[in-house]
Parts: sequence; C-alpha cells; structure tokens
Amino acid sequence: MTAPRAQVRPKSVPSFMSVVSDVARFYGFAPVRDFDSCLETATLRPDEATLGFYAAPAPARAPLPVPARELREMGFVIAGPQGSMGEIVLIKVLAAIATEYGAGVTRVRVNAIGDKDSKLRFTRELSSYLRRQAEKLDESCRQKICENPLSPYLCGSSACREVLQEGPHAVNFLSEKSRVHFREMLEHLDRLALPYELDDMLISDERDAQSAFALDIEDEGSIIVCALGGRLECARRHVNRKEMELSHARLFFRRKGPLQKQRMAPVRPARLYFVQLGLRARLEGLNMLEALYRARIPVLQSFDSSRLAPQLQAAREAHVTHLIIMGQREALDRTVIVRSVADSAQEIVPHRELTRYLKNLSE
Repeated sequence: MTAPRAQVRPKSVPSFMSVVSDVARFYGFAPVRDFDSCLETATLRPDEATLGFYAAPAPARAPLPVPARELREMGFVIAGPQGSMGEIVLIKVLAAIATEYGAGVTRVRVNAIGDKDSKLRFTRELSSYLRRQAEKLDESCRQKICENPLSPYLCGSSACREVLQEGPHAVNFLSEKSRVHFREMLEHLDRLALPYELDDMLISDERDAQSAFALDIEDEGSIIVCALGGRLECARRHVNRKEMELSHARLFFRRKGPLQKQRMAPVRPARLYFVQLGLRARLEGLNMLEALYRARIPVLQSFDSSRLAPQLQAAREAHVTHLIIMGQREALDRTVIVRSVADSAQEIVPHRELTRYLKNLSE
C-alpha cells in the first residue's frame, strides 16, 4: 500500500501591502505608527530628514467618488531638511510601487499653489472671480466658496471645472521663493526622465499644501486607485525655531483587487551601501537604485541624509562589505566608485555595467 501523496500548497501571492513595504524600505523609508509620529521623530533630529511610511486601514477621506470602506491607504512622509528633493523621492517611490505591482505610470501631473503669501494672493483673486461666476457653479459648491474658495477644485462637476479653467491659475501668483522651488522640482523630473505635465486643476485637499502631484496609472483595472501627494507647510518648529520642511504622499488601493501581472523574487539581505554626495548624485542615484531593485540587488542607502559622516556611520552599523559612492563628478560621468570595506580597494564602474559587476561581486 502506497502512502498518500502529500498535498503541495500553492505559493501565496504577496499582498499589495508587502510590496509597498518592500519598495518603501528599499528607498530608505522606515515604518511609523502614523503621520504625527513621523513628525515627532523628526523633531529629535532637526538637521536630517526623516522618512516614514504607515498604513491607514480606513482613510478619513477618499480623493475619488469611491466609498472609503472600499479603500485602504498607505502614507509616506518626509519631514525635515529636503529642499526640492522631497517631492521627487515620493514620486519615485510611488512609481516604483506601481511598476512592481504590474501597473505602469503614464504621466505625473504637477501644480503649485506656493507659500502663504502666494496662496493669499491666489485665493483672493479666485474668490472674487468665483463670486462673479457663482450661478454657473454646482449648487453644493456655491454654498462652500465663502468658507473655502478652493472647494470647487475638489468637486467632480463638469460645470465647476469649466468655470475654473477660465479663471485665475495658482502658478501665476507664486512668490519668488515658491517659483524657484517649483522650477527646481520640474528640472529634477526632467533629469529623471519622468513624463510630466502642468495641471492647473490639480489642487490638493491637504491642509496648507504648497505643491501637488498625482500619478496617472495606465491600467484602469489595477488595485491602485490613485497616488498623489505634495509639499506642505508645517507650523511645528524645532528647538532652533526653524519651521520643519514637510512632504507627504498617499497611495489609495482597493481592499480586494486583481492580482499583479508579475511579482519578482524577494530581495536578499543587503551587503552594499550607497553613499551620495550632492544634489546631482542624489538624482542620479534614484535612477540607479531603481535599476538595482529590478535586478534584485539589495542596497542600503540614506536619502534622508545630505552629509557624508552619517552615511558612513550607517554603513558601518549595517556591516556591509562594499560601498557604492557617487559624488558630483561621478554623477556627471555616470559612474560610481565601488569600494571594499575590508581593504579600501576600489574600482570605478560605469552605470551600464554596475548591475553585472555587483552580481559578479556577490558570487
């Protein structure tokens, strides 16, 4: 009598949240309890940015006419010094998550409302314009514009959109400081070869939003409903009395949705640490890390740090075997320095050969 054959369980498909967690951690985000806890952590290290991500089982407000009970939300926060890189890192992470789960990004829509002075000038002009056009607005918006002139932007009515398209646009009221920040953000998107377009109708529902972005997903049947975010004003101050820089992104997805088209093998524990010096190196590093992630080559890094010493300290604590170093010169030449931690032996490697070089290194 033959023994019964053991049943082979099918491999479980990784959940969407596990995919989000994998990508977020790869780009240097750490899990936090919620939005406020990330800000609390950031106040303890005012000289460096803090990157955190969290899950919100039931989003307080959904950006689309989809019941909140049908959605879940993942939030991403960058708090602390970041310049115009904050929005770029968030956009890159959201795009990487969508791509990893089999949903491509067709474009990134961006807009800016600017700082307090910019917003004040814009809302004053917008309020005056909407009062003159009130009879053309949807009835629900007509009642809201006195309290919030931006409310028609959050309305799905075609009538409201037509009125807004003919009215004042936020980018025309930016202060010099806000204009410089927005221009830098667009230049970064150009360097990363991310397709984008200015969308005057994109106004975030986040309180005190200075800029806004949204990723358009090409697969309408994807589990991802929408991905958006922007730069916020933050009134919380550090002990040195400086206001905290803050960028925030939200990823909304269906509680039950279609499976991904393709899921690659999990990333192995990291033995490499990427060290970046300078803005150009940070930008080039984002593209390089994306290529390494797709090749399933694990790399640790600190995009939340712009200084060398904290990065080297983090590399020592992680007990990595090699450093991947990119400064301004390497970013221009599209190369990196791969240095052995054991004996400081190093080699200059072009970007196009890096994946193959690192795979041979690990064998």
